[in-house]
Amino acid sequence: LDAVEAEPVEMEESSEPMGHDFHDSAPIPLVLSEVLDSPIDSLAWKRRARGIAEVELACADDRYFASLLRIDPGVAISTHTHEGEEITLVLRGGFADEAGQYGRGDVCHAHPGITHAPVAAPGGSCLCLVVADGSVKLTGLVGWMLNPFLSL
Repeated sequence: LDAVEAEPVEMEESSEPMGHDFHDSAPIPLVLSEVLDSPIDSLAWKRRARGIAEVELACADDRYFASLLRIDPGVAISTHTHEGEEITLVLRGGFADEAGQYGRGDVCHAHPGITHAPVAAPGGSCLCLVVADGSVKLTGLVGWMLNPFLSL
């Protein structure tokens, strides 16, 4: 895919059916809704840090990790690096990092070794589908102290 040059494409509104509603935004895509066992706001969210919650999703291939990540408006994820590939699809809201800004429908591809600190956009929670094939490691002194206790 690196050899393919993408041309900007004008997108039309999708007529694809949408799934469960979420209290603060538009519904999620039907294909994701069908994999979940309940509406987004009823899932077993685990608090990862102040303003950050996650639901782990089952993967058919154990080389990959998938989750839904919800970040409150304006909340920053600690600076971290990736030991593998990470693909993030923004389902609601948006976020920004050192590489750019991402809104609903955008995909952020974090390559191994990239270091960044995503910050959720103001105005509503950021909801993302994240799929990765490697772990995340916090950077800096605090990260060095916390990494042995984290399962990111």
